[in-house]
Amino acid sequence: IKWLAEQRDPQSPRLEEHQLRLESDEGAVKIVTIHKSKGLEYPVVFCPFGWEPSLMKKNADIIFHQQQKGHSHHSLTLDLGSDAQSVNLIHAQNELLAENIRLLYVALTRAQSKCYLAWGNINSAQSSALAYLLHTGGGPLIDNRSEDIVGELKNKVSRKADEDRIADLKQLAKQSQGSIEVTALPEPTDRNFFEQPGAPGPMVCRRFSGGIDHSWKISSYSSLISRRITDIDMPDRDAPENLFRHLVGSTESWIDDRKPRERDDIFAFPKGSRAGNFFHDIFENLDYTDCSPQALRDPVISTLQSYGFDRSWHDIVSEAICNVLAVSLEPAHPELTLSAIDFRHRLNEMEFYFPIDRITPQKLQSLFKKHSRFESGAAFPDHLGKLVFSPVAGFMKGYMDLIFQHQDRFYLVDWKSNYLGPTIESYHQEALQRTMQQNFYILQYHLYVLALAQHLRLRKPGFRYEAEFGGVFYIFIRGVDRRRGPKFGIFHDLPKAALINALGKALIPDFQEL
Repeated sequence: IKWLAEQRDPQSPRLEEHQLRLESDEGAVKIVTIHKSKGLEYPVVFCPFGWEPSLMKKNADIIFHQQQKGHSHHSLTLDLGSDAQSVNLIHAQNELLAENIRLLYVALTRAQSKCYLAWGNINSAQSSALAYLLHTGGGPLIDNRSEDIVGELKNKVSRKADEDRIADLKQLAKQSQGSIEVTALPEPTDRNFFEQPGAPGPMVCRRFSGGIDHSWKISSYSSLISRRITDIDMPDRDAPENLFRHLVGSTESWIDDRKPRERDDIFAFPKGSRAGNFFHDIFENLDYTDCSPQALRDPVISTLQSYGFDRSWHDIVSEAICNVLAVSLEPAHPELTLSAIDFRHRLNEMEFYFPIDRITPQKLQSLFKKHSRFESGAAFPDHLGKLVFSPVAGFMKGYMDLIFQHQDRFYLVDWKSNYLGPTIESYHQEALQRTMQQNFYILQYHLYVLALAQHLRLRKPGFRYEAEFGGVFYIFIRGVDRRRGPKFGIFHDLPKAALINALGKALIPDFQEL
C-alpha cells in the first residue's frame, strides 16, 4: 500500500521503467540489457552481441575469489601487484568466463518462441562464452581450476578454420533434433519496411459500463477536514491552518513575513508550512539530552540555512528549543521533560496505516457526542458537524511526529509552530483548547492514539492502555517557556480507554478492545 501511494503521488520522481506505457507500445521492439531482461520473457529475442571476450584487458583490476588457508570457503580478493599476480590473473579470467556463460544462459532463455543468435569469426570473440558453448562441446577444457582455461579456449578456437566452425554449428544443430537451425546472415538491403494500410474500421467511442467504488480510498486526517486536500497525505506541517477558515470563519490576523522585522523574539519568527518543516526537522534529528549552545549551534544554523532562513535567528530559535526540551510537560510529573529522553526511547515520524469501515461525519459526531468529556472543548462534537466529506472506507493513514517512552509509559507528541499571538499569554490553556477544537486537532490525535494503541497491542504482548499509555502532548513551540511551566504552549490529554475502544469499534473491522 505504501509503495502504491508513492507511485500515485504526482510529486514522486518517476523511473523510466515505471512510466505509463501506451497500448501501441506493447508490440514494439524493446532493447534491454541482459541484466534487465532477467526473469522476463519475450515472444522473439535477438542476441546480436553475445561474444564478450573473457580475456582481461591490460591494467584491468584483477578481482577473483581466493580460497583461504585452512578454510573451505573463498573470499573476494583484489590483487594490486602481488608476486602471484600472473596466476591470479588466470583465476580472474576463468571466473569472468564463468560469469559470461551465466549471462549467455540468461540471454538465450528469454525467448518464448524463437531466439536469433549472431555468430562468426569475430575479432576477440575466441575467448567468449559463445566460443566455449559452440566449439568445445560445452565440456571442461581443463580439469584443474588453476590452469588457464581462457587461454586454452582462445588457442583452440583460433586454430579453427571457417569450415571447422560451420561444421561445429551443424553438428550442434543435428543433435538438437530440429530445434536449432544454422543459416547465413541475410545480406544488407536498402529497402525500408512500410506497414501496409489496412481497411479502416468504423470509429467507435468505447463506453465504460462498470462501477467504481469511489468511497474506498486511503484517507487521512487532512483529507477528512478539507475536501481541497489530496488523498496522498504527507506529514502534518501546520499547513492546513488557512484551510480551516472556510469551516470556522476565522478572523485571526496574520503577519506579513515580507515586512521588516520589528521585534526579535520567537513570536516574530516567520510563519507557514516552511516554518513547520523547519521545526519538525530540528526536533526529528536533535539530541534532546544536550541543549547546550555548543550542541545546538551547528544543527540550528545548518537547518536555518537549508530552509532559507537568516542565520541571525540562531539565538532566538536555540532559546525556543531549550525551552521545549527543558519544560516540565505535566504538572503532576515535574520530572517528565523531553531532555530526559534519549534516542533509544523515542521514535520520530512514525507512519501508520489501519483499515477502516465506512465512515461519515455524522458517525464521528455521534461517537464523540456520546463519549464527550471535555470541559472547555465540550462543543467539539457539534463542531464536527461542520465537516463535509463523502463516506469513505479503505485505510486511514498518518504520521506521528514523536513517540517516546518514559518510566514504562508511552507518550505521543505533535509539534505545532502555529502563531496564536505576540505574547506567551496568547498560548494559555483556554487559547490552546480553542485552537485544538477549531483546527480539528482533537480528531487528529484521537486517530493517532488509536493507531498507536493498535501498534503497541500487536508489538508488545500484554500491553495495557490505561496503565502504559501516558497521553498526548501538542507542543506549540512559540508559546513554551520553561520558567512558566506547562500552563502555556502545551496541550495535554489522556483519552479514556472507552472512547478509544468506541472509536476502534466504529472504524476498524474486527477491532479487539484494548
